[in-house]
Amino acid sequence: MSRLAASFSTASGWASGSNEQEEKLCQRPQIDLSKLAPGTHCILEENACLDQGRIIVSREELAPRGGGEPIRDKFGELMITMPYVHPDAADNERAGWQSRREPIIRFRSSYDAPDIQDPHYSDCIVPLIWWPPWLGNFGEFYTNSVGPIGHLTLNGAIDRNVTLVPDLDGFELQTYMSFFLEPFTNHPVQPLHVFSSRDKLDHPDAQSRCFERMLLCRLEHTFDPQFPPNDPVNGFLPDVKGAFPPLASVGQAISKFQMEALDIHSERRPEIVKVTFLVRWKSRRFVNIDEIVDRCRAWRPRDSQQSPDCSTIDITPDMPYSHILEEFQKTDILVAQHGSGLVNGWLLPAGAAMVEMHGSPPYQPWPAQRNLIYDRYYDWPARSENKILYFQGLASQATSTLETTVEGWLEDGHNEDIWSDRDMNIVINWAWLEDLLNLIVSINGSVPAYEALPADRVIQYMP
Repeated sequence: MSRLAASFSTASGWASGSNEQEEKLCQRPQIDLSKLAPGTHCILEENACLDQGRIIVSREELAPRGGGEPIRDKFGELMITMPYVHPDAADNERAGWQSRREPIIRFRSSYDAPDIQDPHYSDCIVPLIWWPPWLGNFGEFYTNSVGPIGHLTLNGAIDRNVTLVPDLDGFELQTYMSFFLEPFTNHPVQPLHVFSSRDKLDHPDAQSRCFERMLLCRLEHTFDPQFPPNDPVNGFLPDVKGAFPPLASVGQAISKFQMEALDIHSERRPEIVKVTFLVRWKSRRFVNIDEIVDRCRAWRPRDSQQSPDCSTIDITPDMPYSHILEEFQKTDILVAQHGSGLVNGWLLPAGAAMVEMHGSPPYQPWPAQRNLIYDRYYDWPARSENKILYFQGLASQATSTLETTVEGWLEDGHNEDIWSDRDMNIVINWAWLEDLLNLIVSINGSVPAYEALPADRVIQYMP
């Protein structure tokens, strides 16, 4: 017996008895691929195994013979064609970008471990495996992994008995990934390299690494739908209803689940207008935030008896999600600069408003500088549902300032080729913001009233 075979003999022999007993008690996952979102492509592969991050198939028509590439022909559509960014690379440094990621899939071999050569195919566990395109970016993970996975569950394409297994390229599962995905599965979320590891085969509770059914998915993402750009000056915002993953519905499902799990009791109060400013301290800062919060607290909403409750929140890596949830569930209006932190805005209750701020570069007047990619993160997905009422503020050249932004990047060793319109600090014009706050209060969470607004009231130029 080879050393490799010997190292697996105990685990392979154990699997046939214990796993079968466990499967008598399990709830078999339900899958209905007819309910997939249009942008999601999934392959339900039968009798497949996992080993050290590799997907091992066994159907004879996929065997490497005859000079063809049956595996590439079968699974080629799973390749991720959007950029894959190394977690430690800044998003404006293209050296950290790769053209794509794709799954490692091969046919079963006589060189495989014994538990794969002589497999016990589990029907109790159905792993759903996907390839997140941008592993280290909180906002990208929510937009292009959590939203689509939640959509599959809310749509009834999969149930909570499916096991969620993202391929994280060997990186550790982050706390926010578990927090956002837990509501959509009854099982622990595990990255592929952990879920498929040989290390745990000698563990008494080891599970089979082979499955009667395995879902391999290229998920819908916000870069798929194509629309003409916003043109609020000429009264045009594209009709994007239903075109994007339901990020707000997914966020509200997460909020409901986690509030129950964490025993959080927090909700908006009708006599209060709570305005929360999401602040950043390195780049994309609100330069005069202290003044604006003071003015907000002194503000009296027009045509309303409500009192303002204005505050800031700085979401740090060690801030507990219980605090974030509690604050956002009480919030009526969230004001923030474009960035990953605004992803927490999807945790707002239905009818709340999100105000996304953008800087304007000195070399290009608004609206010519509008980058179409920005609309795909919050604007279009929000207006795809209108559960959260989206507004956008574009700062003028006079109120945007790079200030310490460039210096901050250089101190961290980055180059000067920053996306200066995105990374600018902003001086908020209180008169403009007060008018917008009054508009939002007058709408009072009404979707018909919001949808009746002209384009230049939804996306506004801040003088």
